Amino acid sequence: MREGLGVQPSLVLKFIEQRQLCWWGHTQRMDNNRQDKRTYEATAQIERKKGRPILTWNIVLGNIIQERGNSWEDAKILTRSRKEWKMFIYEN
Repeated sequence: MREGLGVQPSLVLKFIEQRQLCWWGHTQRMDNNRQDKRTYEATAQIERKKGRPILTWNIVLGNIIQERGNSWEDAKILTRSRKEWKMFIYEN
């Protein structure tokens, strides 16, 4: 379908990553008492089955942030400024 529309897969992936980073920055700026943020930061205490470790949302985001040349901690600080965060998202 993408070939028929003339859309490059790399552009689709870049768009998805940008939207993921936008949403993550939005949640990081939320007040810590908001239900949305508490739900996002919650971790389930369940026993996992054997096999490959699960690929979590934080691992995916951490990989995207690292590919763009930043650390998780630096990215969290960067989200405080919407202007700087948008520059990080769209200019990388």
